[in-house]
Amino acid sequence: MKTVASLNRRVVFASCLVALGCGGDDIRSSEMTSDAAVAGLDAAVSDAAVSDAMVPEPPFPFVRCENPGDPLPALVEDRSVYDQDTLEVPEIRLTVTDLEAFALVNADDDPHVPKHTVPVLFQEGSFGEGLTAPNGTLKARGHASLGSAQQNYKVKLTSKTTLWNGQREINLNKHMGDRTRVRNKTAFDILQTVPHLTSARTRFVHVFINDDDYGLFTWIEELDKRFLRSHGLDTDGQLYKTAHWHFEPIDPAIVADYNPTNYYDSMDYYVEDKANEDRAKLMRMVDALDNEDLKVDTIIDTYFNRENLITWLAVNVLVNNLDTVTQNFYLYSPSSCEGWYILPWDYDGAFDFYTRGGRESSLDRWRSGLSNWWRSRLFRRFFTVPANVEAIETRILELQEGVLNDAIVDEKFASYHDIVEAYISAEPDITHLPGHDDEDGPAAAIAVWNAELSRITTTVTKFSAEFFEVIERPMPVFMSFTLQSPLKFRWNNSYDLQQDPITYDFQISTTTLFEAGDIVEEQLGLTDRTTTVPSLPAGTYYWRVFILDNVSATSYQLPYDPYEEIVIP
Repeated sequence: MKTVASLNRRVVFASCLVALGCGGDDIRSSEMTSDAAVAGLDAAVSDAAVSDAMVPEPPFPFVRCENPGDPLPALVEDRSVYDQDTLEVPEIRLTVTDLEAFALVNADDDPHVPKHTVPVLFQEGSFGEGLTAPNGTLKARGHASLGSAQQNYKVKLTSKTTLWNGQREINLNKHMGDRTRVRNKTAFDILQTVPHLTSARTRFVHVFINDDDYGLFTWIEELDKRFLRSHGLDTDGQLYKTAHWHFEPIDPAIVADYNPTNYYDSMDYYVEDKANEDRAKLMRMVDALDNEDLKVDTIIDTYFNRENLITWLAVNVLVNNLDTVTQNFYLYSPSSCEGWYILPWDYDGAFDFYTRGGRESSLDRWRSGLSNWWRSRLFRRFFTVPANVEAIETRILELQEGVLNDAIVDEKFASYHDIVEAYISAEPDITHLPGHDDEDGPAAAIAVWNAELSRITTTVTKFSAEFFEVIERPMPVFMSFTLQSPLKFRWNNSYDLQQDPITYDFQISTTTLFEAGDIVEEQLGLTDRTTTVPSLPAGTYYWRVFILDNVSATSYQLPYDPYEEIVIP
């Protein structure tokens, strides 16, 4: 049964749709060398404590807890930090003399091995003016973007105190996968106004390397100890970047190993330390989540901030930022507290990214709504309390009525339009813009770019509507089978957010289409999570389960894998 609050919110949502229309260091060597220079620079840019001389202590009082186990106070940041950023596009000039090493940087395509680095002279305006020797190192950055025709780059300055724009690590993003080139900046500019979350500084920049024009990039602030300081957060607090982590327990041997030889057996594979590492503190939160005897609300009130968690989920629903289950967010804990806030990161896959170019979405059914986050132990447990789901519903509507709606997205796009178009309509960017070819030329590519901007302006309304449409669907499951006699099939428990009864329809088919004439075995309305089939003739088959909450014909769910193959010898 639906709660009264849940039904009322659907009425408010419908009304909402109607209303909306729904001077650098003095390094003076005249030459840049490779091996020795890289070794020296790598040593110079090791992660040391931030100098107190770098940025004056802000007057903004960061969150503190009287006792470590106290509930986390509301997350607030010093948002005056954003006042220094404008839509002016500065020229960044990078000089690299070791062209062989630079070629290796551009060839990097594996995110799980150390990236090549090369000495670089970084200059912008008066920063680095007059220098002739390198003042930093350059490497490729990113994961899926590595190996693209146009790379993303990271510059790490040698000096710990002579910084560019308050930054020692300078992220230069090309956003090759984003045909608009503005998704990430749009999100972070909007996040500057969203309560209970932090944002990050961003600017468009024009990059030259060895005087060759590399076109338009977006600089985004590095989240590290300097970020904590400049945003009025606790510089002694813990900050982790997630990578491949479902909030599941991590092997104690991995937690204890600070010098792993294999990336896949290291903490960095799961979470990367960005400031003041405290693995024991992080694992206390994980152990609590793993303790099924503890009520989830007790865990949330001890180890998280409810408003921060709800708002982060609601924002990701509204902008359709799906790749945030195991990565693309940070965890921050003030030094005097036991709990953790989620900080946003990486939105170039947001704003209806998966249907770009007019294509139909190839995403699995479970990627719609809250089921997208069901694989994470944190969110899985959080969603099992109906009041928590209702709080997310409420926050979605509040954000739409306030700081995150189609009109605000459209306003941001309009403010960037002419600036971005001036760069991407020229070389080198135009050649790599979707829609460009020799026959139709640049005009076709710009038409594609404009069409994409126009299409995703309605993202917030679209995915708010989808959220309320799919909220009745049960959660997805994993499947497995045993090739023996009899054949045994099993799947884990699904869950219905409204706690409606769930049944499972089991099918075996000779094709992946599961059409009526292809079904060789069918068992409907199962309530158990296992079933058996005596035998099948030799051949290849496919099996699946439909997950039904028996409320409506459309409120069904499919497993994480839409089917599994069975080969009978």
